[in-house]
Amino acid sequence: MLKVVEKFMGDMTRADLSKKVRKVILDRQKDLCFYCNRPLMGFYVLDHFVPRSKGGSDNAENRVAACQACDGAKGGRLPINEERQRLATILNS
Repeated sequence: MLKVVEKFMGDMTRADLSKKVRKVILDRQKDLCFYCNRPLMGFYVLDHFVPRSKGGSDNAENRVAACQACDGAKGGRLPINEERQRLATILNS
């Protein structure tokens, strides 16, 4: 997806694109941590929903915004069914 987005973004830098992707992810989650549903204040990470070590991609559909505590607690585990359903609902809304 990002390659396609880059193609149509013209001469934007990768950093500008990254900011736009972050904004899209934060907007779709309403600035809430994906895992605990608390407001993301200050530091947050874009977590690989399906970890790269388990075959997950780098595209925006495989990234969720998470607070530092939830990101650390999730680690490299695969998402549980409830989390998969929640992400599907977010992506389809």
